Amino acid sequence: MNNSINISLQNVVALGVGNEGRDIISIIINEYKFSNVRYLHFEEEEEEEEEEEEDLQEFHIPFKGERTYVYGKKHNIHVNNEFDKREMKDLFCQIDPTCIIVLCLAEPISQSVLELVYESTFNLLIRIPFKFENSHNYKNALTWVELLKNRNRTILFNADRYSSLVKPVDLASLYHQMIHGQAATLAISLKLFPSEEETILFPISFLFRERNVFIFEPEHFLFSKLDFCKKIDSIINQLNSGILRKIKVKAKEAPNCSLYFINNETAPDLIIVLFLLYLFHKPYNLDNSHFWGKDAIPLKKLIDKSKFNNASMNLKIITYGFSYLKRALIHNYNFNNIEYNLNLLIDEYILEFKKYHRNEEFKSSLTTYNQFII
Repeated sequence: MNNSINISLQNVVALGVGNEGRDIISIIINEYKFSNVRYLHFEEEEEEEEEEEEDLQEFHIPFKGERTYVYGKKHNIHVNNEFDKREMKDLFCQIDPTCIIVLCLAEPISQSVLELVYESTFNLLIRIPFKFENSHNYKNALTWVELLKNRNRTILFNADRYSSLVKPVDLASLYHQMIHGQAATLAISLKLFPSEEETILFPISFLFRERNVFIFEPEHFLFSKLDFCKKIDSIINQLNSGILRKIKVKAKEAPNCSLYFINNETAPDLIIVLFLLYLFHKPYNLDNSHFWGKDAIPLKKLIDKSKFNNASMNLKIITYGFSYLKRALIHNYNFNNIEYNLNLLIDEYILEFKKYHRNEEFKSSLTTYNQFII
């Protein structure tokens, strides 16, 4: 191990192991803007892999060894050859004993590392793999899970449990969510945010900012067409009477950017406010609100029936709601009065944003054996 790596290891507070550990550390570096981290992986032999990781090279701790693919060259389907446990043990002796080590037990290198650090004081963040990822590694992982129940400073993330809670989600989206959830867990443990959740009041004009993007996930909408129409009536009545004082929004905020994943419980409220801004020609860009699924659909396209006829059942609720709102404004209310009251509220701090960094499904898939000691 060269001197530059030895020196850098002294201040490392988090170490990712293997492919997945590298992906999580990449998020900590690029999105959370934190650099006292490294990832441990075998020395890369292929030029293509070297090019992909060029921006992370300074954070890479290369380790001698090879990956032999058992049946085809696929992600994580490999075994370790020439793994020098003595050299690996020497490497971990150079790292602060309270460092957080991130492991995915679908990867043989993570299981090999776990053998060396199990009895140490390191904090461990470990993903239990899916059953299908690698049957041999999965059986070994279950053995480790039983042993880890007796270990302090350990957090286990159960991939199968998380998958069952967020269905239906395709595998690529699921991996994206898991990686970002583990990165958020790591960031919280490193105290990179002030708290797990925070509530902030914004004026409605907050929605006008071009850099703010709001993401809705209609596959998980729980409200019916009737529920949505009742909510529309409630908000319009309050607006017409001049008593609308608060719109509550829960959102998962992406780190260091203005991307908000809107919680489905409060999605109807925000969608109705966006409808009103659009109908009364306020400077809100509907292209900044997207409904995610198989395709990203901007809200502006969704409410135009002539351009979007193949909506899913949940998306049709949104389309119907927009038509319902327009009819209600024309036939049941004083249009000018509602516009006047909306104008009065534009700069009022009535948007109550409750921002959080991990969804409830992810937190429900974690098992903690005593808190980390950092």
